[in-house]
Amino acid sequence: MFRPELTTVLTNPGSSVALFEALDHASKKAKDTLLLYFAGHALVTRRGELTLAIAGTRPEADYTAASYDSIRSLIADSPARRSLVILDCCYSGRSVNVMGTLSGLADAPSTYILTSTGSAQVSLAPAGSMYTSFSGALIDILRNGISGGPKVLEIDSIYQAIYERSMREGIPRPQLRKTGDQRFALGWNRAAPQSPFGAVARAK
Repeated sequence: MFRPELTTVLTNPGSSVALFEALDHASKKAKDTLLLYFAGHALVTRRGELTLAIAGTRPEADYTAASYDSIRSLIADSPARRSLVILDCCYSGRSVNVMGTLSGLADAPSTYILTSTGSAQVSLAPAGSMYTSFSGALIDILRNGISGGPKVLEIDSIYQAIYERSMREGIPRPQLRKTGDQRFALGWNRAAPQSPFGAVARAK
């Protein structure tokens, strides 16, 4: 769905400027879909604002982290028809609480925010696991599909599957918020018999 030449991966960016510049570049180029996926640490400022930690972040200095409000502004300025933000970090549910004003814009795009936790919970990274609980669940769904699910994996279906898993496993509940009425799919459901991967899924 997302071609490699249109995808930017930042591993431990050294400053918030590096993160902002990469997002600014991507948001300006995106015409149809803009996706931001962040997996890492997050902090809450003394004013209760969500910030994303990068390599040079110091917990006692809010300005050394990337303000989510600034990230949100860059995404709102994109010409993309729809955007998806996936945050796998502590307190990520705070991003859901601050997205509402975008829906008041006459030309606001469809925007989805999927988070690993609520506004006051921490994300979990099981000992010995390659991924966090949230990212591990998301990757498993994209790779293996949802048994009995729809042919296409839309964000709503993915969210519901992760939520149900979190209930079973006692891990933080994901959050989902959206504006606009466009539907958003991330891929085929490999567990669905009618999908292009159905034969492979049934052979496992």
